[in-house]
Amino acid sequence: MTDGARWSADRAVDTIRDRFGHEAVGYGSVAMLEGSPATEVVSLEIDPYLKGWLGSCLADASLSQIAKRHEIVVGPALESLPKLTGKFDMVFVDANKSEYKSYVELILKHGLLAVGGVIVCDNVLYNGYPYMHSHFDAQPARRKFGDDIRVFNQWVADH
Repeated sequence: MTDGARWSADRAVDTIRDRFGHEAVGYGSVAMLEGSPATEVVSLEIDPYLKGWLGSCLADASLSQIAKRHEIVVGPALESLPKLTGKFDMVFVDANKSEYKSYVELILKHGLLAVGGVIVCDNVLYNGYPYMHSHFDAQPARRKFGDDIRVFNQWVADH
């Protein structure tokens, strides 16, 4: 996001997360904040450790200006979304695949998306699981998420 076109959103949610990992709360949000000095970012994170981890990374890198524009809300996304206020120009969803529809419904129900805003959902093809026969599953445990993503994709197409 920092190369090429500049990020122009005034306020973004990056990232709705209900699983563990550091890539979204760290890299994605910092890339948005570096790309636009006026952008504020709110990250919803299930793992409290990552809030402290990112804070220490930003402090170590002398990026306190970025840290001031980044809020991390810790807790399950389905509980955190209704507590957010204001409008967001961009929302990036990379969380529990089975809850994508609920996240989008909450964003819309609570009027969190600004006029002209966009919701971007990661993994909508989910390694092909939503559309391939179960015979080809390399990781059968992921089948339920694939099925849920297929239902979500159909819901989006229908709306």
